[in-house]
Amino acid sequence: MHKTVIIGGGLSGILLAIHLLRHRQCPATDITVIDINPPEKLGQAYSTREYQHLLNVPAAKMSAFTEDSHHFIAWLAATNLPFHQEMFVPRNIYRRYIQDILQQQLGMRDQQHRYQYIQGEAVDIVDGHTQVLLACGRHIPFDKLVLALGNFEAAPLSLSDNSYLEHPGYFASGWNRPELQQVPAGKRVFIIGTGLTMVDTVLSLRAQQHSGPVTALSTHGYVPMAHAAVPAYAWPKDELPTGNTLLEVFSKVNRQIKVAKARGIAWQAVIDAIRPYMQRIWTGFPVSEKKRFMVHVRHIWGVARHRMPPVCAAVIHELQERKQLHILAGRVQSIRQQADGALAVRYLERGSHQLQEVSTDIVINCMGPQSDYTRSKSPLIIQLLSRGIIRPDALRLGIDCTPAGAIIDCHGCPSDRLFTIGPPAKGALWEITAVPEIRAAAAQLAAMILTPNYEYVH
Repeated sequence: MHKTVIIGGGLSGILLAIHLLRHRQCPATDITVIDINPPEKLGQAYSTREYQHLLNVPAAKMSAFTEDSHHFIAWLAATNLPFHQEMFVPRNIYRRYIQDILQQQLGMRDQQHRYQYIQGEAVDIVDGHTQVLLACGRHIPFDKLVLALGNFEAAPLSLSDNSYLEHPGYFASGWNRPELQQVPAGKRVFIIGTGLTMVDTVLSLRAQQHSGPVTALSTHGYVPMAHAAVPAYAWPKDELPTGNTLLEVFSKVNRQIKVAKARGIAWQAVIDAIRPYMQRIWTGFPVSEKKRFMVHVRHIWGVARHRMPPVCAAVIHELQERKQLHILAGRVQSIRQQADGALAVRYLERGSHQLQEVSTDIVINCMGPQSDYTRSKSPLIIQLLSRGIIRPDALRLGIDCTPAGAIIDCHGCPSDRLFTIGPPAKGALWEITAVPEIRAAAAQLAAMILTPNYEYVH
């Protein structure tokens, strides 16, 4: 029996397992998922139990299957949950949806594939790339291995004095909900980062009746924009958003935004229309253009592309109007403990280039996930890097791999046994962290694993 091992039990790993289980016309396979967390967690973003943490995409676009766009909507109706296709569903409900699909696949009477979930830590690949070694000493054999490692947590700021990391008021992650729930209501909070993790953190604080001031700072001070109800926009065939340079692509995008505006269509529709082409655009860029994108466009793209639900945006706006939430732009220079035990955050203000200081009781790291694998403390990653089985991509966004997910080793050779999916493939595909892209990648990778001579289609 063919053996496939998936390291990672988050959304990417479980969606891949689901797509493998659906291939009943292929030879039987033994599917093993390995994750240090229990199976009910489904990764960091979907492990939340808080109903104010919503999907950032309307329900109509969140089906687990590209070919069945109404699957999630039908599941909501069958489960008697009061959400329609334009609503933004709580992420804990989406977790139930994915887990329910998995259980349905496992319950099929004609199921020829075997499935097991091992809660444990993978620490190495041994015996000529044929077995996974677990921390407990157990060996798991495989024919194909997929690294579905998800996102790492944010790295701390590296300052001249890093003693702040040991301060009881420093929270290394905005995802530590038990820690966040213990923040006294009137305490001052300083958040490093102004993206979607900051939004989740602020929503959590508000839900627990936090009354103290909250300050959030990032390099540019950009806050995710809100989704808007906009009609679909179709790109003219002779003006598709592709090109060899960043300037060429953005010229086309700007032209279409002007055309849409003249028709009374908001810019969000144009940005949404780019999505099917983004991976093709990214893979067509030389490394120099990708680097230019990272320097000049990444932050703007993140704000425009990864938007928040209107209800979340309304809360953020309300807190800003009440002067409880303050958004700042600048770079942190130091975080030091004051004589009274509080923390002083000194930052260089964007624009004025003046040093400013904010006193706070709590500092929460809500920066984006660490993506440089050479800085990972994971025993598995350290081992694989040290032996050249994997290497970081040129931009240090993840693992070097082909667009199809085949892992490229230190000699530049793609593997026919080792693959990756989801955030580790960001350097190869850029847009590969959201459900629409992950479900397509899962379907293609499952077909590659189970179908001889399968040809990858970008």
